[in-house]
Amino acid sequence: FDVLLGDEPLAEKLHRASTSCVLAGPHGGALYLMHWLPEQSAVLEMDGYGRYKILHALAAAYGFLYAFIYFTPAVGVSLHAIDDVLARINDRLAKGQ
Repeated sequence: FDVLLGDEPLAEKLHRASTSCVLAGPHGGALYLMHWLPEQSAVLEMDGYGRYKILHALAAAYGFLYAFIYFTPAVGVSLHAIDDVLARINDRLAKGQ
């Protein structure tokens, strides 16, 4: 488990993405790091609108698993929902799907 704060040098971000199997975060530019994920990775997007399809399409183009969790700063996100999604991602990655 690793957290990027956003102020890391680009080389550090690329290295950390290239050695990760799951990229999780709110809808936004940082999810561009999926370009450097290894094969059979997964992308978990958190967003309060649920209307953006570009990251889902991009993840599919790379052959990555994709999951979405509804999230707003005012409401937050259920940690149980994150645990559930990550467990499903882990199971699918373990099966090589």
